[in-house]
Amino acid sequence: MLVCVNQSSAAHAVFAGNGRVCINVLPGNQQELARHFAGMTKLPMSARFEQQTWAAGLLGTPVLADALASLEGRIVERKTVGAHSVMFVEVADMVVRHDGDGLIYFDRDFHRVARAPVAC
Repeated sequence: MLVCVNQSSAAHAVFAGNGRVCINVLPGNQQELARHFAGMTKLPMSARFEQQTWAAGLLGTPVLADALASLEGRIVERKTVGAHSVMFVEVADMVVRHDGDGLIYFDRDFHRVARAPVAC
């Protein structure tokens, strides 16, 4: 997995320091949580983790309880590209749900993406 993080981000030092990361794919109803973690609401980092239910994953990283998918892994390589660190992550654990709508970032905002109806 490839993760790009701005070096001025509060999360950058955490990732670089512990060498592990969990990517939580948010369901469509988590737009406000996405805005918090994107830094759009100026909510302090510690308060962001108080907004939802989290559990420690296989590697000890925070895994969101109702994530559509969680991919947890170790950073095996890191390169600086401009203002960002490009982190190459070896996935150690993955959990996927098969229900719920998705959430994407497009045109400077988060948008719910509805699951297509299943034809009978």
